[in-house]
Amino acid sequence: MTTDLEVRMTIKTLSRKGTPNRAIARQLGMSEGNVRYHLRRMAEEVTDGRARQRHKAAGWAEQIDYWLS
Repeated sequence: MTTDLEVRMTIKTLSRKGTPNRAIARQLGMSEGNVRYHLRRMAEEVTDGRARQRHKAAGWAEQIDYWLS
């Protein structure tokens, strides 16, 4: 499973190499609009507000870890 950071870095790298947005989208299994969105947000150096939010499961982390082990 890839993280959002990995996806954004892949988009950035492929875009710098001249790969068309459509090809990037196809390779990552997302829409071309989604690729354009990420490129625009990276160019504006804007962070997503969701990244600063606390995960809902954070309060249950100990119980989740116990259950998974």
